[in-house]
Amino acid sequence: WNIEEDRLDGPRIRLKNLKALDSISKVHKQVVALDLPFESWGALEIREQIGEGGFGRVYRAFDRNLSRTVALKLLPDEQEDKLLADLRFVEEARRLAGIKHPNVVTIYGVDRFKDRSGLWMEWLEGEDLDSALQHNGPFGAMEAAALGVDICHALAAVHKAELVHRDVKLSNIFRERGGRVVLMDFGSSTRQTCKTAFDDLNHLSGTPVYIAPECFDGIDSRERIDIYSLGVTLYCLSSGKYPMEPGTPDEIRQRHRDGELVPLLDQNPELPTRFIEIVNKAMHTDPAQRYQSAGEMEHDLTGYLGNAHMPAPNHRPKTAPKWFPALAAAAVLAIAAVALFVILPMLNRFDANAELRLRNDDRRTSERLEQGSVVHPGDSIFAELDLSHKAYVYILNQDRRGRQYLLFPVEGLEKTNPVPAGEDVRLPEDSIDGWDVDTIGGEETILIIASKFPVTFAEDLIARLDQPGNGRPIKLHEDMATRLRGIGGLSVPKPNKGDSPVDSMKSQLFLQTAGNDGIRVWEYKLRNPE
Repeated sequence: WNIEEDRLDGPRIRLKNLKALDSISKVHKQVVALDLPFESWGALEIREQIGEGGFGRVYRAFDRNLSRTVALKLLPDEQEDKLLADLRFVEEARRLAGIKHPNVVTIYGVDRFKDRSGLWMEWLEGEDLDSALQHNGPFGAMEAAALGVDICHALAAVHKAELVHRDVKLSNIFRERGGRVVLMDFGSSTRQTCKTAFDDLNHLSGTPVYIAPECFDGIDSRERIDIYSLGVTLYCLSSGKYPMEPGTPDEIRQRHRDGELVPLLDQNPELPTRFIEIVNKAMHTDPAQRYQSAGEMEHDLTGYLGNAHMPAPNHRPKTAPKWFPALAAAAVLAIAAVALFVILPMLNRFDANAELRLRNDDRRTSERLEQGSVVHPGDSIFAELDLSHKAYVYILNQDRRGRQYLLFPVEGLEKTNPVPAGEDVRLPEDSIDGWDVDTIGGEETILIIASKFPVTFAEDLIARLDQPGNGRPIKLHEDMATRLRGIGGLSVPKPNKGDSPVDSMKSQLFLQTAGNDGIRVWEYKLRNPE
C-alpha cells in the first residue's frame, strides 16, 4: 500500500479507504478463523460456520473421501451430562440416518472425533421458509397448503422411525432451488422430552412460540407436538405473523393460559375458510382434538388442494370383514390394478432440474444465479435444464410492478415445445446469448415450468401474450413509453383483469403439482436495484 501511495500523484483518499477496507477484511478473516473449532473433523475439512442454535453449531464442510460439500453439525462442547447427551445423540442420529425420504434431509453419518459428537448431512442450495417469508411476504393459502403436504410426508417418515422432531418451524424447513421441500435440523429430536424438562422451562426442546401448550405442563403428546408446530408454521406462512406475541417459555405458557392466541382469520381475512379450519385443528390446545397423525393432516390438506374429497379416516380399530371367495378374487384384481397404476409411473418417472445462469463478460463462461442474486443492465441471462424426458417448458418474467413477459416459448426461435430430453439443455437456444437485462427494474421474478405434457392454463396464458418477432421493437404500455422494462427480448402482455397471469399461474401450479410427478416448477427472485 505504501508503494502505491508513493506512485500516486493525485488525491489519496480513495487509496486510504481501500487500505482501511483491506485491514478490516484481514481482521474479519482472523475472527472467522477463530470461530472454527478445528480445521478438520474426521475426514471433513471445516470451511465456515453457517448457523448456531441451542443444540450446536452448523458448518459448511468438505468431505475429502467423497469429494463433496456437506453440512456438519457439532454438539456443544460445554453441557451438563455430556457423556449421556452424546450417547443419546449418536444413538438417535443413527436412527435418523436410516430415514430415506425426499422431504427429510439426508444424514450421511454420525461419529465422534476430538471429543466432539456430530453428524454430517447433505448440503442444500436454496433458502429456508423464514427467509422466503421475509423476502416475499405471506404465502397464499394454496402454496402454504402444498408446502404443508410435503412436511406431513416428512413427519410421517420421522414418526414411523419412532422419532419426534420437536422443533418444526419456518427456519427448519428448506426449499431447494429445484422446488424440493426438506425438513431439517433434528437437534431437538435427540434431546429431552416434555416430561423430563417441564421442571425447568428454559430446557424445553423447541422454539417457545411453536411449542404445543401441553409441553409447558410436562405432558408429552409425542407426534401431536409436531402437528401443533406444523399448524403454527402454516399460520405464520399465510399471515406473516405469530399466533401470539413471542417471548420466553414462561411468558408463552402464561399467554396460553390467558387465551391470547389471535385467530388466523383476524390476521388475514382473505384466507379460505377450509384452510383456516385445517390450521385451527392442527393448533388445537387439546392434543386429543388435533390431527392424530401426519397422514390425517395430509389427507385434509390434499383434499383442500382438490386431490381428495373423502372424509378423514377414522383411526378406531375395526372388526375384520368376512371375505367370500368371489370378493377375495375381486380384491386380488383390485390390488393388481393399483400396482399397475403405482409401479408403472415409477418406472417412467419424470426427473428435471433447472437453473438460471449469468453469462460472464467473456461470453464463453457463466455462473449460476441464486435466489436474491443481483443483475444489472447489460447482463445476459439464460436457463439450463436437465430433462429425463422430452418436456413442455414455459418461462415467464414478472417485474415488481406486476408486468409480465414471455421468455419461452416464443416465435422465431429454433427451439420450441416439446424440448428434447438431455443434460445442459440451454434456453432460449445455443445461438443466442440469452435474455438481456435492458435497464433498472427493481425486482424480477422468473418462473420456469417443465412438464411431461402440455400445461393447459400455461398454453392459455401464452395465447394472451404478444409475441415479439425477430427485430421487431418491444411493445410498451402507453404510460410506460419512456421506460424500458427489466429483462429484454419480450413483449408486454395485454391488460388482464384481476390477478396477474403469472400469479394466477402460480396458484394453478401449486394446485396441480400437489402429488403430481409430471410437473416441476422453479421460481427465482432476482434483484435489479434502482
